[in-house]
Amino acid sequence: MARAILNEIENLDLELIHFKNRKLNEKDQEYFNYLLSKIERLSKEFLKNCSKKQRYDLEDILKRYFFEYGIETYFKLFSINNIAS
Repeated sequence: MARAILNEIENLDLELIHFKNRKLNEKDQEYFNYLLSKIERLSKEFLKNCSKKQRYDLEDILKRYFFEYGIETYFKLFSINNIAS
């Protein structure tokens, strides 16, 4: 189940690419915010049921989302203090 959630988080990249380098209208902004909340919700659910290796895979995905799209979910879920845990 954890792998399926990770795949779903990865597949959101295909939807996020449409919003890159664009000025969003109200409808697009609402959908973008929905995607952000979906990423955060799925990530929290994933962290409850994952192994260490899968946790690092999620970190890599969220770091990529931060650098490509400016999505700061990585910093909400992982801090300097809890990376080693």
